[in-house]
Amino acid sequence: MTATGTLTETASKGWRWWTGELSSLVPRRLRTLLRPKDLRVELAADAITVRRSARSSSTFSLPLAVDDREALKRLLKRRRIAAVFAAGRAVTSPVELPLAAERSALQALRFEVDRRTPFKADQVHLGYRVRQRDAAGRRLVVDMICVPKRLLDPIRAILADAEASIGSLSVDLPQGTVDLGFGATRPAAGGAGRFVALCWAIGLGAALAGVLIPLVRLETAAETLEAEVADLRLEAARAGDLERRISGIASREQALDAFLADKVPLVLLAELARITGDDTYLTGFRFDGRTVQIEGSTNSAAGVAEVIEGSPRFRNPVFRTAVVPSGDAGEDFSLSFELERAAPEGR
Repeated sequence: MTATGTLTETASKGWRWWTGELSSLVPRRLRTLLRPKDLRVELAADAITVRRSARSSSTFSLPLAVDDREALKRLLKRRRIAAVFAAGRAVTSPVELPLAAERSALQALRFEVDRRTPFKADQVHLGYRVRQRDAAGRRLVVDMICVPKRLLDPIRAILADAEASIGSLSVDLPQGTVDLGFGATRPAAGGAGRFVALCWAIGLGAALAGVLIPLVRLETAAETLEAEVADLRLEAARAGDLERRISGIASREQALDAFLADKVPLVLLAELARITGDDTYLTGFRFDGRTVQIEGSTNSAAGVAEVIEGSPRFRNPVFRTAVVPSGDAGEDFSLSFELERAAPEGR
């Protein structure tokens, strides 16, 4: 009896695999039309809602009471469900990938789960939504969506008792629904064992005939993944080199700014000495980056203001205090003026 059960189970698995391979050859639109509509089950933090149609729904509070469990089991009896999580149950994180990784974005994102969420990759159902596709910059920005697998625990046992299955998993976000790439085959009904017993020879023969199909697909997937990993490593190396170059340029810019900041006052003093002449003595100098303030003694304070006004480097000379006679028949003055915008270029 045990051997018969094992043989039946093996034949059933072979039959499901072969029919799955055949169904993958059917155009997607036709498969969608032929597939029975899944029963929508919404999973929130405090309730489970089953929607049979737009106007018909049943809500069960969590934790489930005994009567609610039985009622939910009757609703899900041998049905295929589309489980939908509320937005608050998902962890969303923006991730930037190379554009070449778009064909295998889910595989690339599995390496990001540990870094960007408190979960391991095998602890979550994973999906993504494309936020930005930059062909010129060869980058892809996506929102990585993670839902912990443990959130299915309240309904997992009920699905098993009701002989129901999960057809799809998704998250209802404000921007739209995001698929989590999950699918399962409906468990066999009570009479399926007899049907498989009659057809197991046909299914096994067909499986042997098509054994090369999964091998070729696996080899192609492995080659594609290897090429994409190589592209990712190359992009990472280029990004590291670019970051080092940017850091070097920023360091040189800072050093140049510091050097210029120290030299500008000396340039200004040299220019003032050149235009004011030997009869002018500066006793005070202050520069705040734009305005210059000087104090000193000269034969003619008005003459100093005039030569400053005529200089291509300075403008708007203004006496800060009244001009007073000095002890040596000269004039003491306090004067402020501004730099022309082009002054640093002609230093």
